[in-house]
Amino acid sequence: MKKSQVWKLVRSLGLVSIWLLLNPSVSQAESNGIDQANGQPVAQVEGADQNAATETATPVNATADAIDVYRIYNPNSGEHFYTLNGYEKNQLVELGWWYEGIAFRATATGTPIYRLYNPNSGEHFYTHQAQEQAHLVSQGWQAEGIGWQTVATSDYPVYRVYNPNDHGAGAHHYTMASEERDHLVASGWQAEGVSWYSVTAAVPPPPPVQNFAARFLGTSRARVLNELSAHENDQFYLTTPTRSLTANAQTSMSPNGAPNQFGPRMNCTGFVATVMARSGGDIGRVTQLANAWGGVANGYNWRDALTKKCPHHVFNSVGELLQSGLAKKGDIIYFEADRSKPNPDCHLGFFWGNDPSHDRFWHSTFPANQLSNIRSGTPFTKIYLFPQD
Repeated sequence: MKKSQVWKLVRSLGLVSIWLLLNPSVSQAESNGIDQANGQPVAQVEGADQNAATETATPVNATADAIDVYRIYNPNSGEHFYTLNGYEKNQLVELGWWYEGIAFRATATGTPIYRLYNPNSGEHFYTHQAQEQAHLVSQGWQAEGIGWQTVATSDYPVYRVYNPNDHGAGAHHYTMASEERDHLVASGWQAEGVSWYSVTAAVPPPPPVQNFAARFLGTSRARVLNELSAHENDQFYLTTPTRSLTANAQTSMSPNGAPNQFGPRMNCTGFVATVMARSGGDIGRVTQLANAWGGVANGYNWRDALTKKCPHHVFNSVGELLQSGLAKKGDIIYFEADRSKPNPDCHLGFFWGNDPSHDRFWHSTFPANQLSNIRSGTPFTKIYLFPQD
């Protein structure tokens, strides 16, 4: 998905406003408390102006039952988002955000942490100060209620840092890790002290998120499946005649259901590119890494980009692939051309089996787009399987 696009989504449980990037309008914080021109929150130095917090806080022992607050990352905008709502977390992950683990822990009662949203920059902001919240609302920010509650003080501070060079969604960041804070400050961020406190110490993060094919392109397996399933029983894609690759990728990316000036034609890669794009993927990320003749309709560009950025499996035969148990519906299958044979060519499409051993393939091959057994129209040397997630 390109950064100029906006995810048009519904708020989850009345709390979340999900965004990509809008036109940033928030300028750098000033040192007098709040930027009167645009409501940009400024540095809250540790120990400064704690009255708002202590006035509303109910004393809570740091050993009280702890509630997980999750941290999720949007690779398109750079924002780290925080929520204790497991459903909200799962919905964002399904939409392509990266789950980064438990950021800190909250309580059932205590100091409220207010959550706000800036509709101009796309930023979510969190503060324990009711006065700061009220002023930001008066400047056009949207109050999204109390994100969570926590202890008034503890041995586990949550730090806030600000990027003066970024006025968009990722301008502020919150972390319990002093190492992460120090690294960002060394990179030009501004330390803004302690924002609030966690009930317990930080927990180990989950394993690093792997950049699978769908995530690399900014979409998800669910979106790819939705796009293909919606046309499994019509001729939007199916029966579209094949077309050889040309220098203009668009001539090979026109299904029956969406004809353009070139007429309905798709080569194998054009079919994959069209589906990924219609699923919300930014296929331009392929040609940012590999942009040989034919652009996004050149299968070799997809091979080179995906093998660089995404986990994948390699097999010597279709039987080996099916016996591996690794294939899932919607995964991308790529056949490497056997260059020892005449007229070598690669081939790719989508695994469409109902289980890992189901020999089913959705691809564009002569004479038209079709569902068939898993095969390439030309000799191959190996098969790549690119999981979507």
